[in-house]
Amino acid sequence: MYQWIRVVRTLLWLGSVVGCASPDPSPEERGASLVDATRWEEASSDADPFADLRPAGVDCNPFGYGPEDLDGEQAFFVSTELCNYLTAVQPALVSIAVGDEVSVRVHHYELESDEPAQGQVIIALDGKQVWAETVEIPADRGWLEASWNAEGVVPKGTPVQFHVHNHGANEWALVSLTVNPH
Repeated sequence: MYQWIRVVRTLLWLGSVVGCASPDPSPEERGASLVDATRWEEASSDADPFADLRPAGVDCNPFGYGPEDLDGEQAFFVSTELCNYLTAVQPALVSIAVGDEVSVRVHHYELESDEPAQGQVIIALDGKQVWAETVEIPADRGWLEASWNAEGVVPKGTPVQFHVHNHGANEWALVSLTVNPH
């Protein structure tokens, strides 16, 4: 029995050496985080790639966004009750190669508004939109999840933008933005 365990371990090790993935990778092996929930900063209006979406009356209290623990995961929250429009930015923690899979997970609590409205969440890399989702409001609590393959190289340190706006007092959270090598 012990020899079979050694054989399996050796095969798994060899698979990792030649680039084969284990059938059930650990969370650390699934992908490197492109961002850190504690490093987001509000983008200045002149550095905001979504300035054309900016409403006339932007009211963004610094207490309306920041890192939070969401069911054991570090997330970056935006409360639109305190911040009705936000584009946050930080440098990419890792590089992205052509063909790498990029995955995003965003959570929102129940979305409410006095009148039917829409909420929008956007991810951009160096000002170029790579993912966007529009949610009709009102809406039940839910998750937005997507993956796509990178079409170009994104060097480490490239600005990553996370944008949220909607009508009503709602809360959104960017839970993960990861890169899985091709």
